[in-house]
Amino acid sequence: INTGEMLIGNIGSKYRFSYGAMGDNVNLGSRLEGLNKIYGTNIIIGQNTAEYAEKHFTLRMLGAVAVKGKQKPENVYELIAGKDKVLPDNHRFALDSYEKGYGHYKRQEWDAAIDCFSRGHELWGRDISCTVMMQRCRMYREMGHIENFNGVFIERRK
Repeated sequence: INTGEMLIGNIGSKYRFSYGAMGDNVNLGSRLEGLNKIYGTNIIIGQNTAEYAEKHFTLRMLGAVAVKGKQKPENVYELIAGKDKVLPDNHRFALDSYEKGYGHYKRQEWDAAIDCFSRGHELWGRDISCTVMMQRCRMYREMGHIENFNGVFIERRK
């Protein structure tokens, strides 16, 4: 889900006419939807949507991703549940482990990040996002120290 300016409505001519949506924010929304397959999530939202939704929903920042066709990275979030929903302890602890792991990830502390993501996966076995991040950490660990690392992952898949 993405929020932003877009053109929505009846588009076309008297010979070919359809209702549609166009614009950069529509395209980004489509790319975010595709990230669900990679992260194993149900609903991913962009930064603009997160700013509106954070008052009413529990969100988890998955990370900063540059999606295919975009140069500028986007902070992407998983929509977990309504704020009024009480999450099981193991799910809450898994979310905390992910957040700590992401902090280590951004500082290139690969082993510490892997430990946190692994713990998150143990606590909430359905959390494929932790597995994805462990794979990224292992890949970056093999590369050695990366100058000017900003945590942005460049996603080439749709």
